[in-house]
Amino acid sequence: MMKKSILSRALYLLILISLFSCKKEKEVFITYKPFHGDFIEPTLDELKTFYDNGYTYVDGDMKIGPLGGVGNLDYLSNLDSVFGSIIINDIPLLTSINGLNKLKKVGGSLLVSNTKINYSNSLISLESIGGHLFLQNAEVLNQEDNSLGELKNVGGEFRISRNLYNGPNKMPALEFIGGSFSPSGTVYGLNHLKYIQGSLTLWSIIPKAHEGFRNLERVGELHIQNSDFLNLDFLNHLKRVDGKLEISYNERLVDYSGLDSLQFVGGDFLFRGNTAIITGEIFKSLLEIKGDFILANNKSTSGFSGFNSLVSSKKISIYDNDFGGVFNALNSLSSVKGNIS
Repeated sequence: MMKKSILSRALYLLILISLFSCKKEKEVFITYKPFHGDFIEPTLDELKTFYDNGYTYVDGDMKIGPLGGVGNLDYLSNLDSVFGSIIINDIPLLTSINGLNKLKKVGGSLLVSNTKINYSNSLISLESIGGHLFLQNAEVLNQEDNSLGELKNVGGEFRISRNLYNGPNKMPALEFIGGSFSPSGTVYGLNHLKYIQGSLTLWSIIPKAHEGFRNLERVGELHIQNSDFLNLDFLNHLKRVDGKLEISYNERLVDYSGLDSLQFVGGDFLFRGNTAIITGEIFKSLLEIKGDFILANNKSTSGFSGFNSLVSSKKISIYDNDFGGVFNALNSLSSVKGNIS
């Protein structure tokens, strides 16, 4: 009797597991519906059919536009992921892309252009983009906006025009940018961004515009040119520049202590045309420059002190500087593969 009871319970459990598995499979089948191939320049009727069929995944590329009479992308509101790229352009009446708010992954690039869009609370579920992210004509967003709030990785170039970054909570999850990043507005809230594999270019920007780089540790290249910065405190965790570093023609930059953690430059280092009075010793931790080091056309009437931890560089050129006072630099230099001029 005991054996029969045990067998009955075991059979009952197997039935439950089987029913549960069937239910889960059914749920996956219902929520995941692929569209095979590319979805290119659909008509309004084709967009409606796409929505009515409940497609959640496109295993090719998508191009929406040119298209008239459309103000939103609600017919794409079932979309969870796209294997290829998404291009949205030439839709004159489009004002919102909130229809993409379930979108989580784009294997290729996401490009939005030639539209007048308010990006407020858009792309709120997007986690990963394998290629480039281009959002053109982004309107200024407020502090409560959650656009791109889940975005962790951008595999290619990151380009958003105007001030999408405005406010302290912008893109709080972003950790990695694989291409170049040249912001054209204020940048706050990128508090988890640690690595930009491409180049970071900062120029002609409001001095307080880059609070969001405070945890950045590594970049492919760094260009700080023609800026209005007084200091570089927002880069105080940067340790490594894999390629070229250029700091040039900054007329107001007096405090370089934000780069005191920098230890390595993998390409050339150009420090030239900076004309403000430099305060304190600069680049205290820099040990190695793999490329050429050029110190030229700088002016600081209080003298110059810096690069005293630098051990090696390929070639060093120092010329046409006006430092006025004491020149205290390069005191640890032990290896130069080329010439010092």
